[in-house]
Amino acid sequence: LAFLSSGITKSYEDLIEIHRELEFPSTLGKILSFLLEDDLVRYSNGEIKVTRYGKAVSESFIDPVTSREIKRRILSSRRGRCDKCDPLEMAIELKPFTNAYLGEDIYSEIKDKVSVRLFSGTTLEFLSRPRGVNKGTLRKISRLVQKYLSCNCKDSPFCGCGELKLSMEIVRKRIDDKLDPSQISKEFEEDGLLLYSGDVFNWLEEILHLLHGIERISEALGEIKYSKITREIRKRIEDPWG
Repeated sequence: LAFLSSGITKSYEDLIEIHRELEFPSTLGKILSFLLEDDLVRYSNGEIKVTRYGKAVSESFIDPVTSREIKRRILSSRRGRCDKCDPLEMAIELKPFTNAYLGEDIYSEIKDKVSVRLFSGTTLEFLSRPRGVNKGTLRKISRLVQKYLSCNCKDSPFCGCGELKLSMEIVRKRIDDKLDPSQISKEFEEDGLLLYSGDVFNWLEEILHLLHGIERISEALGEIKYSKITREIRKRIEDPWG
């Protein structure tokens, strides 16, 4: 898709040569079938041409599998058949923040039982059924679980809701509280969590990049209202003071 979008080639013969040189794991036929099926490209008058949608995907550096899900949700939102079609919710679900660690006040007492990473299996298992800790630590764990790890999912707390709640809270602190990554990290210390400001900064950049991609794709699909909503969210994260 990148080669076709860049205008390097439009011919099938050139693609055969490029495919051979780059040694793709899938056959060229399978790749083109996928691109044609998803309307990323079209075949016309002996040339393979990239669609507006395909160009938006390529410019956003989003892989075709992810773009298929983005497209499905955008079009479903028009029909009102999607629970998680909000642009921000979509971006966060596709790229949740996962680099959260237990703060020293909690971890120091349970480090022989769990990983320091909040969302590791052993940590989630222990936090859902804490044992052998003092009352002060138990209260901190209870607050942490109540805020981020409580949901009605059957497989809670292993369902992924914790990552989504934490991610939304980071964005809320950015948009509503107008905090920078360093301040956001500091705020989470009150919840008994350690988030490195560099990780927060990098993740917000990734979310902005993904939102920009969703914005481009929705515009290419003719969903101008959705594109504008996405742009507004992106701008608020970029500059919450604006």
